[in-house]
Order: sequence, then structure tokens, then C-alpha cells
Amino acid sequence: MAAFIAGGLPDVEQSLVRIHLDDCDECRAAVRVGRRAIASPSMTLTVLAESSGTKAAHGRESAMFAPGTMVGPYVLERLLGAGGMGLVYAARDARLDRTVALKVIRQTPGTALDQLVERLRRESKALARLSHPNVTTVYELGSADGEIYIAMEYVAGSTLRAWLADEQRDPKAILATFVEAGRGLAAAHAASLIHRDFKPDNVMIDARGAVKVTDFGLATLAKDIRVGAPTADVARFDTEITRTGALIGTPAYMAPEQFRGAQIDARADQFAFCVALYEALVGNRPFRGDSIAEVERSVLAGLADMPRTRRIPARVRRAIVRGLAVDPETRFPTMDALLAALAPRRRSVMVGVALATVGAWGVVATTLLASDDTARPPALCQTAGTEVQAVWNPEQRAVLATAFENTGAPGAAATSTAVAARLDDFAQAWSAMHVASCKATHVQGTQSLAALDLRTGCLERRRAQLAALVGVFERADASVVSHAREAVVALPPLTSCADVEGLARRTPLPTDSAAKARYEALRARVDAARALAD
Repeated sequence: MAAFIAGGLPDVEQSLVRIHLDDCDECRAAVRVGRRAIASPSMTLTVLAESSGTKAAHGRESAMFAPGTMVGPYVLERLLGAGGMGLVYAARDARLDRTVALKVIRQTPGTALDQLVERLRRESKALARLSHPNVTTVYELGSADGEIYIAMEYVAGSTLRAWLADEQRDPKAILATFVEAGRGLAAAHAASLIHRDFKPDNVMIDARGAVKVTDFGLATLAKDIRVGAPTADVARFDTEITRTGALIGTPAYMAPEQFRGAQIDARADQFAFCVALYEALVGNRPFRGDSIAEVERSVLAGLADMPRTRRIPARVRRAIVRGLAVDPETRFPTMDALLAALAPRRRSVMVGVALATVGAWGVVATTLLASDDTARPPALCQTAGTEVQAVWNPEQRAVLATAFENTGAPGAAATSTAVAARLDDFAQAWSAMHVASCKATHVQGTQSLAALDLRTGCLERRRAQLAALVGVFERADASVVSHAREAVVALPPLTSCADVEGLARRTPLPTDSAAKARYEALRARVDAARALAD
């Protein structure tokens, strides 16, 4: 069991254990206990490595470093997990005094180190340019003392799998969480990146509820094995990644074309996403078997349908079944198209139906009111979403860039660009949610005025928090620059502003105008203090 948790079993054995875990509650519990023990700072990591008595199936000995070990500029604190490509640690960046997730890459004997670093660097650069709220940030790639590492954003929270297991989740909450993860996949696809190993274990949910897809790009290294004629060393390494990143990843999430060894594209991620969503909603995976061969046969046979229950809307069932099509051409053309199919249908205002029986004017009213809500919205919603521009706009972006540059801090320009991109994403998402909420009440008639008030209040709170953070950035010093990326990531998520039931349970604001003014002033001071602390 220790060898499995450490990722040190040979390929076939590791896969068979994973398949066995699908049907064994007792073993899954044992694995959870073992992983919690590994994550404990008091655990001596080298003891676990010795107890496994194994070597990495295709690499050098599976080295686990004790807490306090330096890897480049990073001080390892504790082991977070193990996978086919290496070990992931929580580590402290000694230069910027921040916690990162550090993946130490497992190398294959005979692999040319320079070529390996160059290939990883190419992927890491693409990932570093990908700035999206639902994707973990890649900070840098480096090598030290023969170890290759990738430093990534550290997300303090739980995996999507653990979140699903913690309690019985409402289907709407499950769908909303998966849609957030799907947006991360869609953003990566737009940047020509394919995940290749999407599963609930590779999605993190932080303490604030933000959803982030992790381990992007690591499996995409295998794609070049079919392009050109790589050297023997590179081809051998690519084969390892294909085997460990795909087959040793969970076979039940693999697309048919991955089993066949064919060229894949973003639709393989779509397939894996739908497998995971099916599992979350139904309670078991759509493709099962007692061996890899049986799982493969099940996947290649395809899925005729999924259980029909009142918990799963028909549109969701149809979208998942299409996303699980054996032929990639039958699936959705993009992740965005899949996410649109999963979204609730916009319902028309039906008041005109009653007028249809009283003559031509009734028919006209019915036609107008039942028309698609993409028609011109009422004036009430024409300015919705624009308020955030008073907080974050091109002028503010220029002020931020100047303030960061004037500090003279190392990497200030790059940090400014990355932070501004994140703030752009936050502002755009804020605007889109504000418009959608307004339309839901005043155009589509699917949301009450009370719900609109709750969501608007939440969005105003988020806008105030954004303003407080931007204000801190405008007065930046070297310390602010060094922690700026973490501060942006720490902005409270907008997803909570869509949870009307949760918002309704919160303490209402004062109704007296004077008391409300005092409350708002105090809250603004708290936001400013929190932004400084972050």
C-alpha cells in the first residue's frame, strides 16, 4: 500500500490497484489514511520511501526528500502527492517568502537532461502565459543538482474527489463546480494546450470555493512523440510520459483514441470531463472492468445512455452522453459548446400566452414575450456590469504598471503583467455575472427581485474588495510586488454570488440608512486591511 501511495509500483500493478480501489471501500479508506499521514509535516518522508522497498517503474529510485531539503531556491516542507511524473511538495520560495507547489520530475535513465529541460521549458512557457481563475498558475521551471522541478501556485484546499466524498452534494452544486473546472479546460484549449489527464484528483477547491484545474501541460509532453523523428532518448522519455501520464492516470477517464494510441486533441479532455461528471452525478463511472483490458473494451464499446432520474436534467444527460461518444467527431466541437449545453435553458416569459386567445394583439404579445432573450434587453440591463469599470480600467492598469516598475523590485514588469491579466479576468467575470443576474430577473423572468437584490449585494461586495486591492497595488512597494500574485489569487470567488440560498442564510444588512452607512464604511476599512494583509 505504501508503494502504491508513493507511486512506486510497476505500471501494471499500479493500474490494477487503482481498479481494485473502485470497488473496495476498505482499501480506499486505507489509502486516504496513508495520504493524510504523508501530508503531515511530522512525517519523516524517507521512512515511507524505504518502507516501499521499490523503485520507480521506469526511472531512477523514487527519491523522497525530507522536510527542509533545498531544491533550487525552494525549501521542501511536506509531500502533497505522488504521480506518474514525479512527486509534488509544498515548498517555500526562499526568495519571495511564499508557499508553492513544487513538482520534482521523475526522470528516465538515459534521458538527455538538456533535451528534457528544453521540452519542459517549452510547455511551462505556454502554461505561464495562461492566466485564468480556474487554472493554477505556473511560476517557473528549473533544474538543480540533477533535479528538474516545476513551481506552481499552491492551492490550500481539497481535491474535487474529496469534496464530492465529504457529503451528499446537490446536483446543481456539482454541475456548477464542474462548469468552473470546464472553463479552466476551455481556457487551456484556447491556448493550444491539452490536459490529457483530467480527473477529480486534478481539480482543487480552495477554502473560498474557487475551483482550479491542476497539472496542466505535464501530460501534453507526450504529444510530440508522433511528430517528426525524436532522438532515442527523447522518444523513450515520451513513451514513459504517455504510459504513466495516461494509463497510470486512471484508465476509466481515458478517451477511446488514447487507448488506441491515436493522435488526440482537446476532445479527449472533453471525454474525461464527461466521465468525471457522470461519476459525480450517478455515483459510479460509466466504464468499468476488473482489468485495464476490460476497461478498454467498455470504453471502446461506447455508452448507449445514462440513468434517467429526476436529479439529472435531460439536457445534462444528453450533453454527457454526447461528450462520451466513441468517435471524437460526434462529441462537441469545443469545451465551450459542451458547457453551453450543460447550462440551464433560458425560459421565456409566458404572460403573453394568456393573451393569445383574445385576437391579434394577443398573438403579437405572445410572440414578443416568447422570443429568444438574446433580443434587445430592457434599459434596466443595458448598463448592468459597467460599474466595475470605475474600479479597474485601462487607466488603472497603467497606474499599476508604473507603481510596480517604480519599486525596482525584481520581476516587477512581469508581475505587473500577470496581475493585470488576472484582474482583467476578474472584472470580466464580474461584469458577465452582473448582466446575467439582471437578465434573469428583468428579461427571462426566472429569478425573483429578492434573489436579484441578494446577488447584486454580493457582487457589490466583491467590487469593493477588488477596489481595495487595486488601491494597495497603486501604492506598491517591493513587498507588495513580491506578494501581488498571491493577493490576486486570494480575491474571494464570484461563484458564491450565484448561490442564492447561501446568500439568503447570511445576516441581512441594516435597514436604517445611518446604520447602513456606518456598516459600509467599516466594511471598506476591513477590505483595505485585508488587501494589505494578503
